[in-house]
Amino acid sequence: MPRIAVIILLCLLAVPISAEDWQLHAVFGNQVVLSVDGERALVGEGETGPGGVRVLRISGSGAVVERAGERRELQVERRPRGAGAPQVDRRGAGVSVHRDSAGEHAVTGGVNGQAVTFVIDPEAEWVLLRERDARRAGLDPDRGESVRVERARGRIEGRSLRVDRLQLGHLARDDVPVIVLADEDLPRSRLGQAFLDAFEVEFDGGAYTIRP
Repeated sequence: MPRIAVIILLCLLAVPISAEDWQLHAVFGNQVVLSVDGERALVGEGETGPGGVRVLRISGSGAVVERAGERRELQVERRPRGAGAPQVDRRGAGVSVHRDSAGEHAVTGGVNGQAVTFVIDPEAEWVLLRERDARRAGLDPDRGESVRVERARGRIEGRSLRVDRLQLGHLARDDVPVIVLADEDLPRSRLGQAFLDAFEVEFDGGAYTIRP
Protein backbone atom coordinates (compact mmCIF):
# COMPACT_ATOMS: atom_id res chain seq x y z
CA MET A 1 0.00 0.00 0.00
CA PRO A 2 1.45 3.43 -0.88
CA ARG A 3 2.73 5.43 2.06
CA ILE A 4 0.29 8.30 1.47
CA ALA A 5 -2.68 5.88 1.56
CA VAL A 6 -1.41 4.40 4.83
CA ILE A 7 -1.15 7.85 6.42
CA ILE A 8 -4.70 8.74 5.31
CA LEU A 9 -6.05 5.45 6.70
CA LEU A 10 -4.37 6.00 10.05
CA CYS A 11 -5.77 9.53 10.24
CA LEU A 12 -9.28 8.26 9.57
CA LEU A 13 -8.96 5.62 12.27
CA ALA A 14 -7.79 8.24 14.73
CA VAL A 15 -10.85 10.48 14.23
CA PRO A 16 -13.02 10.26 17.38
CA ILE A 17 -16.74 9.67 17.18
CA SER A 18 -18.47 13.05 17.13
CA ALA A 19 -20.29 14.14 20.25
CA GLU A 20 -23.52 14.41 18.25
CA ASP A 21 -23.54 10.64 17.71
CA TRP A 22 -23.98 9.96 21.45
CA GLN A 23 -27.05 11.64 22.93
CA LEU A 24 -28.65 11.34 26.36
CA HIS A 25 -32.35 12.17 26.13
CA ALA A 26 -33.75 11.30 29.55
CA VAL A 27 -32.92 9.79 32.94
CA PHE A 28 -35.41 7.50 34.70
CA GLY A 29 -33.85 6.53 38.04
CA ASN A 30 -31.32 3.81 37.18
CA GLN A 31 -32.16 3.87 33.46
CA VAL A 32 -31.50 6.34 30.65
CA VAL A 33 -32.83 6.98 27.16
CA LEU A 34 -29.70 6.92 25.00
CA SER A 35 -29.27 7.19 21.25
CA VAL A 36 -26.27 6.40 19.07
CA ASP A 37 -26.31 7.21 15.35
CA GLY A 38 -30.08 7.68 15.52
CA GLU A 39 -30.80 4.33 17.24
CA ARG A 40 -32.56 5.01 20.55
CA ALA A 41 -33.13 2.67 23.51
CA LEU A 42 -33.86 2.55 27.22
CA VAL A 43 -30.67 1.31 28.91
CA GLY A 44 -30.01 0.46 32.55
CA GLU A 45 -26.89 1.21 34.54
CA GLY A 46 -24.28 -1.42 33.74
CA GLU A 47 -26.04 -2.43 30.52
CA THR A 48 -24.94 -2.03 26.92
CA GLY A 49 -27.18 -0.07 24.58
CA PRO A 50 -27.25 0.95 20.92
CA GLY A 51 -23.97 0.95 19.06
CA GLY A 52 -22.28 -0.99 21.85
CA VAL A 53 -22.26 1.98 24.23
CA ARG A 54 -22.23 0.84 27.86
CA VAL A 55 -23.76 2.91 30.65
CA LEU A 56 -21.22 2.91 33.47
CA ARG A 57 -22.84 5.30 35.94
CA ILE A 58 -26.01 7.41 36.19
CA SER A 59 -26.07 10.51 38.36
CA GLY A 60 -28.68 13.26 38.44
CA SER A 61 -29.43 14.28 34.86
CA GLY A 62 -26.24 12.79 33.45
CA ALA A 63 -24.48 9.51 32.78
CA VAL A 64 -20.97 8.23 32.16
CA VAL A 65 -20.84 5.96 29.11
CA GLU A 66 -18.12 4.05 27.33
CA ARG A 67 -17.50 2.35 24.01
CA ALA A 68 -14.30 0.73 22.73
CA GLY A 69 -12.24 2.34 25.48
CA GLU A 70 -13.65 5.84 24.86
CA ARG A 71 -15.43 7.21 27.92
CA ARG A 72 -17.72 10.25 28.00
CA GLU A 73 -19.91 12.08 30.47
CA LEU A 74 -23.25 13.01 28.88
CA GLN A 75 -25.96 15.33 30.11
CA VAL A 76 -29.66 15.29 29.23
CA GLU A 77 -30.31 17.63 26.34
CA ARG A 78 -32.67 20.47 27.09
CA ARG A 79 -34.78 20.99 24.00
CA PRO A 80 -37.63 23.48 23.66
CA ARG A 81 -39.48 21.20 21.26
CA GLY A 82 -40.66 17.62 21.19
CA ALA A 83 -41.39 15.07 23.87
CA GLY A 84 -39.19 15.09 26.93
CA ALA A 85 -38.60 12.95 29.95
CA PRO A 86 -41.31 12.80 32.61
CA GLN A 87 -40.51 15.17 35.46
CA VAL A 88 -40.50 13.56 38.88
CA ASP A 89 -43.17 14.87 41.26
CA ARG A 90 -41.42 14.52 44.61
CA ARG A 91 -44.61 14.91 46.65
CA GLY A 92 -46.10 11.61 45.56
CA ALA A 93 -43.32 9.78 43.71
CA GLY A 94 -45.20 10.47 40.49
CA VAL A 95 -44.25 11.98 37.13
CA SER A 96 -45.55 15.14 35.49
CA VAL A 97 -46.00 15.55 31.75
CA HIS A 98 -46.36 19.04 30.23
CA ARG A 99 -47.51 20.15 26.80
CA ASP A 100 -45.00 20.08 23.99
CA SER A 101 -44.70 22.41 21.00
CA ALA A 102 -47.48 20.46 19.22
CA GLY A 103 -49.87 21.19 22.11
CA GLU A 104 -49.96 17.56 23.25
CA HIS A 105 -48.79 15.99 26.50
CA ALA A 106 -46.04 13.88 24.96
CA VAL A 107 -43.32 12.04 26.83
CA THR A 108 -40.62 9.42 26.24
CA GLY A 109 -41.48 6.04 27.73
CA GLY A 110 -40.19 2.52 27.24
CA VAL A 111 -41.69 -0.52 25.51
CA ASN A 112 -39.73 -3.73 26.09
CA GLY A 113 -36.69 -1.55 26.77
CA GLN A 114 -37.02 0.56 23.62
CA ALA A 115 -37.69 4.28 23.85
CA VAL A 116 -41.10 5.32 22.46
CA THR A 117 -42.75 8.74 22.37
CA PHE A 118 -46.29 8.60 23.81
CA VAL A 119 -49.10 11.12 24.02
CA ILE A 120 -50.89 10.85 27.37
CA ASP A 121 -54.52 10.09 26.51
CA PRO A 122 -56.73 9.19 29.51
CA GLU A 123 -59.79 9.19 27.23
CA ALA A 124 -58.41 6.28 25.20
CA GLU A 125 -59.23 2.77 26.37
CA TRP A 126 -56.11 1.20 24.87
CA VAL A 127 -52.42 1.77 24.50
CA LEU A 128 -52.04 2.52 20.80
CA LEU A 129 -48.67 1.90 19.15
CA ARG A 130 -47.51 3.05 15.76
CA GLU A 131 -46.30 0.09 13.72
CA ARG A 132 -42.81 1.60 13.53
CA ASP A 133 -42.61 1.86 17.33
CA ALA A 134 -43.99 -1.65 17.78
CA ARG A 135 -41.43 -3.23 15.47
CA ARG A 136 -38.57 -1.39 17.19
CA ALA A 137 -39.80 -2.89 20.46
CA GLY A 138 -39.60 -6.39 18.99
CA LEU A 139 -43.31 -6.85 18.26
CA ASP A 140 -44.58 -8.48 15.08
CA PRO A 141 -47.99 -6.97 14.23
CA ASP A 142 -48.65 -9.82 11.80
CA ARG A 143 -48.90 -12.18 14.79
CA GLY A 144 -51.61 -10.11 16.48
CA GLU A 145 -55.35 -10.60 16.37
CA SER A 146 -57.17 -8.32 13.95
CA VAL A 147 -59.33 -5.68 15.69
CA ARG A 148 -61.32 -2.60 14.70
CA VAL A 149 -60.61 0.72 16.41
CA GLU A 150 -62.82 3.81 16.41
CA ARG A 151 -60.83 6.93 15.51
CA ALA A 152 -61.81 10.42 14.43
CA ARG A 153 -61.53 9.36 10.79
CA GLY A 154 -63.77 6.33 11.39
CA ARG A 155 -63.07 2.66 12.00
CA ILE A 156 -59.60 1.46 11.17
CA GLU A 157 -57.99 -1.95 11.44
CA GLY A 158 -55.31 -2.74 14.00
CA ARG A 159 -53.55 -5.69 15.58
CA SER A 160 -53.98 -6.66 19.22
CA LEU A 161 -50.80 -7.75 21.03
CA ARG A 162 -49.25 -7.70 24.50
CA VAL A 163 -45.94 -6.15 25.53
CA ASP A 164 -43.75 -7.64 28.24
CA ARG A 165 -43.08 -4.33 29.95
CA LEU A 166 -44.30 -0.78 29.49
CA GLN A 167 -42.58 1.97 31.43
CA LEU A 168 -43.07 5.68 32.11
CA GLY A 169 -40.18 6.88 34.22
CA HIS A 170 -40.14 4.67 37.31
CA LEU A 171 -43.80 3.69 36.78
CA ALA A 172 -44.09 0.36 35.01
CA ARG A 173 -46.52 -2.44 34.19
CA ASP A 174 -45.90 -5.91 32.79
CA ASP A 175 -47.91 -7.84 30.22
CA VAL A 176 -49.80 -4.81 28.90
CA PRO A 177 -52.32 -5.16 26.04
CA VAL A 178 -51.69 -2.83 23.11
CA ILE A 179 -53.16 -2.22 19.68
CA VAL A 180 -50.78 -1.62 16.79
CA LEU A 181 -51.95 0.74 14.04
CA ALA A 182 -50.37 1.68 10.73
CA ASP A 183 -48.16 4.78 10.91
CA GLU A 184 -50.44 6.70 8.56
CA ASP A 185 -53.41 6.04 10.88
CA LEU A 186 -51.58 7.05 14.07
CA PRO A 187 -49.24 10.07 13.97
CA ARG A 188 -47.99 9.40 17.52
CA SER A 189 -48.33 6.44 19.86
CA ARG A 190 -50.85 7.04 22.65
CA LEU A 191 -50.90 5.95 26.28
CA GLY A 192 -54.45 5.08 27.33
CA GLN A 193 -56.23 3.37 30.20
CA ALA A 194 -54.75 -0.07 29.54
CA PHE A 195 -51.66 1.39 31.23
CA LEU A 196 -52.99 4.41 33.13
CA ASP A 197 -55.78 2.66 35.06
CA ALA A 198 -53.19 1.23 37.46
CA PHE A 199 -52.21 4.75 38.55
CA GLU A 200 -53.70 7.97 39.85
CA VAL A 201 -53.90 10.54 37.05
CA GLU A 202 -54.47 14.24 37.77
CA PHE A 203 -54.75 17.15 35.35
CA ASP A 204 -54.27 20.73 36.53
CA GLY A 205 -54.95 22.41 33.21
CA GLY A 206 -51.31 22.51 32.22
CA ALA A 207 -49.84 19.12 33.02
CA TYR A 208 -50.77 15.54 33.79
CA THR A 209 -49.36 14.10 36.99
CA ILE A 210 -49.29 10.31 37.21
CA ARG A 211 -48.71 8.68 40.59
CA PRO A 212 -48.68 5.11 41.92
